[in-house]
Amino acid sequence: MAEDQGKEEEKFDFTGEGEAVGYISLEQARVLAIRHARDNPDFYGASYSGINLVWEVISLEEGEDYYDIKLSFRPAGRFRGEPGIEQFTIDKTGNIEIRQMLDEPPGLDETIESEIESQQILDEPSDMGEPESLANQSVAENSAGVAEVRVLHPAETPSTPTVTKPIETTISKPIITPLKISIRTPRYEFLQQWGPDGGDAGQLRGPVGIAVDENRVAYVTEWDNNRVSAFDSSARFLTSWGFNKGDFDRPYGIALQAGRIYVTEFDNGRIQVFERTVSEFNNLLTWGTRGTSDGQFISPSAIAVNQEGRTYVADHGNQRVQVFDKNGQFLDTWGKLGSQDGEFVSPTGIALDQDGNVYVTDVNTRHIQVFDAHGKFLSKWGSMGNGAGQFDIPIGIAIDRQDNVYVVDSGSHHVQVFRGDGRFLGQWGSKGEGEGQFDRPSGIAIDEFGNVFIADRGNNRIQVFAPVSLTPTGNSR
Repeated sequence: MAEDQGKEEEKFDFTGEGEAVGYISLEQARVLAIRHARDNPDFYGASYSGINLVWEVISLEEGEDYYDIKLSFRPAGRFRGEPGIEQFTIDKTGNIEIRQMLDEPPGLDETIESEIESQQILDEPSDMGEPESLANQSVAENSAGVAEVRVLHPAETPSTPTVTKPIETTISKPIITPLKISIRTPRYEFLQQWGPDGGDAGQLRGPVGIAVDENRVAYVTEWDNNRVSAFDSSARFLTSWGFNKGDFDRPYGIALQAGRIYVTEFDNGRIQVFERTVSEFNNLLTWGTRGTSDGQFISPSAIAVNQEGRTYVADHGNQRVQVFDKNGQFLDTWGKLGSQDGEFVSPTGIALDQDGNVYVTDVNTRHIQVFDAHGKFLSKWGSMGNGAGQFDIPIGIAIDRQDNVYVVDSGSHHVQVFRGDGRFLGQWGSKGEGEGQFDRPSGIAIDEFGNVFIADRGNNRIQVFAPVSLTPTGNSR
């Protein structure tokens, strides 16, 4: 980089509205990452509540437009286990574009009493003119010569602190607030779409469910056309089947497993399973009738199938989940009408994580509930609203290979992303007809490459989004 460019990038001023003018330095980005980690401990989840943490900088890299900063973190004191790792991607105007957990420290429950050893409490000036002075924070040099930052909770701050030799963390220009922090993790970009409104081959009308196989063939249930349509990875129409009400009556949920295609029928109260031959899809088996007994359904919506063929159905009208073997034999059920743990009002979406846990959306309670494979309640999150972690009409749900949970909100016209414990990561989408906009989106599927397929019901189309690389582009060093 030319010398005059380097000087230009050290400028760091703000407009009256708090917008950054010029660029922050790598050192400023480092301090910003540590400060944000310190000030937002909820990111680590409930298991870290009240625990004093120690951070260490692992790596600092500069891209063309971003800084990539990796921190390790662990409980203070004598901790048994490897530290966790998190990554910040900060653009050069000071916005935190990405904060993601790369690895959580194992053995948290084995932590021996967290001890604050030698600490220095530094008072933070009101104008934040000295960014190295972080309130309620101790910076000390460990035996390896690494800067350790320890958080002190207010109740633990001694009135007369013990002062040890700090490591200087001065930077050339102050970081001042307000910085506009926007965390969008993970990030997705529009890839393609297909399906103009209609009933002809390759057209879609009322797409509500979607599933994608290992060859990226997408199977779409069409509520209004009473059929299933298949498209290849280039969005080229392959085939469809159904058409007549006798074949399907409001096909809704769809799942794939071991060459089989499972389809729920909302109005017929049954499950149909198909297998593909050379030129067509044949019905392999059907089970279920309309009713309230075991094995019967009232408006079955979503369906999920594990590796062994164990099949989970969101029985929307009966306020329960039903479980079957691969041949449709009833195994188990759980849930009843209500809003307490393990109860449902309108269970709609269902998905399985890598451990076999079952995630269920409820469009009336606005909850995501999590159960183990046998129906034991584990946790829940969500409430009514349009904010982060809130829902209007949560319908579709899918889980990727990293156990990130994607929830389609048909009422708010967007997709939200969470960790498996309900920690909000990010969202995208708004109401409209443009790329990346939605109108009452419903179903969702994720392929093995992490591409996200959305059944955009009101717009009668499928939209596909590709994950944006979490490593900043440009020349790194």
